[in-house]
Amino acid sequence: MIPFLFVHLPSIKTDNLMKRILIFSLLGFVLGACSPSGKSSEIATEGKNTASEKAEADGQNTASTENEGEKIFKMYCSSCHQMSPPPKIAPPVLGIAAHYREAFKNKEEAVAHMVAFIQSPDSSKSKLEARALNRFGLMPTLPLSKEKLSMAAGWLWDQYDPNFKCGGGAGAGAGVRAGAGSK
Repeated sequence: MIPFLFVHLPSIKTDNLMKRILIFSLLGFVLGACSPSGKSSEIATEGKNTASEKAEADGQNTASTENEGEKIFKMYCSSCHQMSPPPKIAPPVLGIAAHYREAFKNKEEAVAHMVAFIQSPDSSKSKLEARALNRFGLMPTLPLSKEKLSMAAGWLWDQYDPNFKCGGGAGAGAGVRAGAGSK
């Protein structure tokens, strides 16, 4: 650990105390990072709904699904994928969304493809450029239900920014927003 901090302290109790503190801190961090952070929200409707009530409920359900997709992304994906460059250990969300918008014109097809790819990553199915695959490699399979993957993929599709330009370089800031950083 950090023995040089306790060299001047002859007590073994201090060393054991430090080990305990470190172990419990790491254990708390790991358990906190692995546990779900929220519960699913549901929309309950009772009786017969008028057309306006049904439309309002559908709008809330869509917002709830989008919110759930973001929660799923944050819980399972954000440790590798951040929103914008520079990337951590995987391509950023804006870059993925841009590539999927180029490859697919409708959300349903793109989401179905993303779900299939996440369930069984294969370089031949990837919609990213070869240099991204060479740089980051294939992602691991995520053991999530198709429903959760669909919500997260739908949320990812919605993050598309038409001003984001994929740079594809190997350095920090591979992708840039159009006009950003220029004078």
